[in-house]
Amino acid sequence: MANPEQRPIGDVSVPLNTGDVREFKKEMGRLLEDPLGVAERLDQFLGPNIYTWVELQSILGILFTMEEREMIRHSGMRVWDRECQGPDQGDQKWPMQDPGWNNQNERHRQNMSDLRWMIIRGIREAVPKGQNIRKALSEHQGKDEPLADWLERLRKALQLYSGVDPDTAAGQIELDKKFGLNDLVLIPEADNNLLGRDLIIALGIKITPCEGKLKIYSLTEEDNFEISDTVWYTGEVGKLNIQPISIEIQNPEIPIRVKQYPISLEGRKGLKPVVENSVHQGVLESCVSPHNTPILPVKKPDGSYRLVQDLRAVNQRTITRFPGVAKPDTS
Repeated sequence: MANPEQRPIGDVSVPLNTGDVREFKKEMGRLLEDPLGVAERLDQFLGPNIYTWVELQSILGILFTMEEREMIRHSGMRVWDRECQGPDQGDQKWPMQDPGWNNQNERHRQNMSDLRWMIIRGIREAVPKGQNIRKALSEHQGKDEPLADWLERLRKALQLYSGVDPDTAAGQIELDKKFGLNDLVLIPEADNNLLGRDLIIALGIKITPCEGKLKIYSLTEEDNFEISDTVWYTGEVGKLNIQPISIEIQNPEIPIRVKQYPISLEGRKGLKPVVENSVHQGVLESCVSPHNTPILPVKKPDGSYRLVQDLRAVNQRTITRFPGVAKPDTS
């Protein structure tokens, strides 16, 4: 009577040749740099076939160093013991010596399938988590790369190199560090950019110097209640809720009127969006006045302009509210 475990199975295993494996190694990637990618590519390369213990060990021997194979084996056994409930332990499912599995034996084929699963999972988790956070956050935004695309690359790199889920609290803190302490995000097409303090407030974090080092903390709900709404960034120009400041001038019956000196065409074009934006935000208002002071366009390093008002004539005729007192140490 035939042994039921030895009954023929219709599937036929197609072994890989050494040349195919060596050619695949050129495209596989490096385990320490991209464990998730290596696992995914190897899984696709192996295809739907079932491989014997000898074949799998031969493939691993070509693709990985001895140290890497040890890392993969220990990681795979650890995953098996953690996730698979059964009588067999990880070291039994991944034996050191050839167990003599026969691919025509149903139970043996299951062992081969389990070993392949352990190899792929072992590769995914072979690199210690948290080891490569610095590499994960070393990505920089491309010159013309949209912010959303860069953030998505950061999220993938964080999970790829460190094993940290970007959707968890720990992952959010790491991403906040990247945006808050490393790269200030500048979006040319945005109406209002988040820079410096505004960026930190928008991210909901606070930075505290401690013994020459910076520590970053997330703001809590209690902080939101304790902080006045008037100090949060709103994207609008801040205005003081006080009475306008008035000054007294000498000979008030004579207007302070200084003729505008010539401004280059480039300067006028540079100041146009600045003035229009100030009018739009309510900082400047159109009016008719006998007074006039000249303005000066100052070019910034990035090519844009800022408006500077020449108030020297006003300062000369301003009546000082409090008399100046000589400093004792200089008199």
